[in-house]
Amino acid sequence: MSSSSNVVFALLGALLAAAVVTDLAARRIPNGLVVAVAATGLFLEWIARGLAGVGSGLLAFLITGLLLWGPWAAGRLGGGDMKLAAATAIALGHARLPIFLLGAALAGGFVAVGCYLASSRTSRTEVRANLTQLALAGSLPSPSAASKARSSVPYAIAIAAGAVAALRWGA
Repeated sequence: MSSSSNVVFALLGALLAAAVVTDLAARRIPNGLVVAVAATGLFLEWIARGLAGVGSGLLAFLITGLLLWGPWAAGRLGGGDMKLAAATAIALGHARLPIFLLGAALAGGFVAVGCYLASSRTSRTEVRANLTQLALAGSLPSPSAASKARSSVPYAIAIAAGAVAALRWGA
């Protein structure tokens, strides 16, 4: 790997770390940060593999966006999380996408459990009721504005972990 791509990877890591910090602090991921991640990913793909790399990154962006559209539209995933995951996928390309998505999903489970354990008794009761309804009826209730604010999960942590997994074990 060239020194220029090492610098770009370091920049990508710093941007993902900033996304984690802002998500933890405010449960928001600024659009400017998402755009910077996407631009860094496009540049990384360009210097690593040229036009084919850019195409691979854009394909990964499209696939990720399409996969996360449903959960976002149903109110089960934040818009910033969806945009950050799709932007991060650009830097990883389509070949690393399965590892990225699996790593992010697994890490997201751990983050969600941590949030559950740190939440109030009322929130934990609501989560258990929702999971019981899912098991019995096969569906979740629509999230209310109050429950979204009370029990959101800082998913940028999981997205960053998925990126690390993809870079470490991906193609």
